[in-house]
Amino acid sequence: MKKLNVLLAALVGIISFGACIKGDDNTYDAATQLGIEKPLIEDYIAQQGLTGIAQAHKLSDVAGDVIYYVLDNPGTGNFEYKLDTLNNTVGFRADTLIAKYTGKLLNGTTFGQEENYKFNFNSTIYGWAIALGPKTIHQSGGLTDYPLNGITENGLQKGGKIRIILPSYYAYGNQSSSVFPANSPMDFTIELTDIKPYIKK
Repeated sequence: MKKLNVLLAALVGIISFGACIKGDDNTYDAATQLGIEKPLIEDYIAQQGLTGIAQAHKLSDVAGDVIYYVLDNPGTGNFEYKLDTLNNTVGFRADTLIAKYTGKLLNGTTFGQEENYKFNFNSTIYGWAIALGPKTIHQSGGLTDYPLNGITENGLQKGGKIRIILPSYYAYGNQSSSVFPANSPMDFTIELTDIKPYIKK
């Protein structure tokens, strides 16, 4: 049995898997939806044979806010995730991350899978940002450090592998696509195969 850890955190974002995503007309109530999804996720975890659940400190004002994860390998290296500015907008530095991943719904359906998926933190859901990023994103060019509250101290390094089981709050919320319905908890296995630091020209 693998040890399963629990991270409490609060962030939302977007990641593209090559399918058209559309928003649901209904208002998304994160706390209510988490209350619905938490027992479904915990049943799924039991079916998967994952045990040893632990909880980190609550970082959000959303009741029941939680991310489940298994860190198989933090990877090796000393890559530093940073903030930067582009066109007077503060965001994550545009480093290219390359990953092998599989994304599944709780019914076992695989909705996304790639061997060489290229992305950066400015185009990812926050469930992935928390899984891959460090506890704190450090400044670049005089910016204030940002408490990302990532799972690992310095962020996942090259060769790192993690499994995350996300409530919809950390995935796509009430958005849907041709490959997943709205309000979908998701199970990702992610292996970070390479990191290409951004170099300003």
